[in-house]
Amino acid sequence: MSRQTRRLLAGTGATLAIMAGAYFTQPASAAQHSADLAVSATVTANCLVQAGTIDFGNYDPVAANDTTPLDATGSFQVRCTRGGSAVLKLDQGNHASGGTRRMSDGTEFLNYNLYTNGSYTTVWDDATNTVSYGPAASNAFTAIDVFGRIPAGQDVQAGDYSDTVTVTAEF
Repeated sequence: MSRQTRRLLAGTGATLAIMAGAYFTQPASAAQHSADLAVSATVTANCLVQAGTIDFGNYDPVAANDTTPLDATGSFQVRCTRGGSAVLKLDQGNHASGGTRRMSDGTEFLNYNLYTNGSYTTVWDDATNTVSYGPAASNAFTAIDVFGRIPAGQDVQAGDYSDTVTVTAEF
């Protein structure tokens, strides 16, 4: 290898070393400043009501229910934010008349009522006789019992009778 080639290579190596140093040097230390980021949320009070049913089965106004009312128990579900409370109300249904709940077959009516207890002493309504729920132990659904009674001895034609009652949770 000639002297000139060695000088050329030596010069190229020095140039490469200088260039490599330019790419691999540590940057100058940057200044820092810190601040807090506030994080927050508001948990809202909420309650949900899930539909339920009361099925009285067969009402026999001639024999079995001539002098004995027909009773049935049903339920609906309520779910509130943990620790939340609600007032549960039942409206009079779609066919009520003069404060009496009635099921209909499309032409006739079968009187009934819904109660807060199994002794059938307090009619459940949406004004004075409501049910309090809570404070909720968790936000899981809870079954709420409803007690229904069809009075004895109603003079109605045979058929399928029904009604829809709206359940409201005020919270």
